[in-house]
Amino acid sequence: MESVSRISSDTWRTATWSVPLIFQLVMTLFLSTTWAAGKWVLDGATFRTTMSAGAATSTVIALVISIVLLKDRSPRWRGVGLAVAGSAAAVLIGWMVAAFWIYE
Repeated sequence: MESVSRISSDTWRTATWSVPLIFQLVMTLFLSTTWAAGKWVLDGATFRTTMSAGAATSTVIALVISIVLLKDRSPRWRGVGLAVAGSAAAVLIGWMVAAFWIYE
């Protein structure tokens, strides 16, 4: 895998242009896993616990997808992989701030 400084400009261009769409998909994954965890797995758990489980699950799923995409030879797929990884990080960090600062 390339280091960050050696990633081609085509890869960065694709990552930049695909982030708005990819972020929406990762947020949908986050909300879906949170709903499923609250409905079937963590029935009766607190709001913070349910949302944290959804954030962790969706981040792991998104990072696995990102690793697969980053191993591809095509700069476009690597760019999408970077967008998925960045979106997963944004969702996880955003929820951690919300869970432990806003929902005390």
